[in-house]
Amino acid sequence: MRRFKRLLLSIPSALAVTFVALCFTAFGLAESQRLQPGIAHLTLWLFLGLLAAAALLVIQMYLEYRRRTYDPTWVLKLQDMWESKEKIRAVASRVIRDNRDKLSKIKEHETLLCPIDDALDMLEDVGFYMHGDQISPEVAHHHFYHWISGYWCAAHDYIKAWQVKENSPLAASIQTLR
Repeated sequence: MRRFKRLLLSIPSALAVTFVALCFTAFGLAESQRLQPGIAHLTLWLFLGLLAAAALLVIQMYLEYRRRTYDPTWVLKLQDMWESKEKIRAVASRVIRDNRDKLSKIKEHETLLCPIDDALDMLEDVGFYMHGDQISPEVAHHHFYHWISGYWCAAHDYIKAWQVKENSPLAASIQTLR
């Protein structure tokens, strides 16, 4: 669905309106030719022009779709933010490593475990911008899969405990996916 939406957004509106106008014109000329059979040349050229316009529209849509799919603008900013927070990530990693047995007990150890949230919040931003179609899933995967996978595996119990505590719809949807 995301790819289809990105494809639709790739159609420039002025070109699409022009193309629709040409279609109506071609239809009108075809009808007039049916009523007056003397304008075959004009109709043929119009249909060839319409075919060329359609081909150009498809090529332009494809190129715009590719540009939107792999546009690095936002993801590079997110990656810079992620890389600049090395101390936060190091603290979060140490907390996860040193407290593996306490990760699911967020009520008792909330203060001890709270540095994990700082790292996870940055990764949540990636998902937020992906969900909002600011970055594509392909770009998010390319730049952040390693980090998301690592933090998900390491902090799975912590994440799941928070989802249960908040009774979030995301927790329910994750459970249905499994």
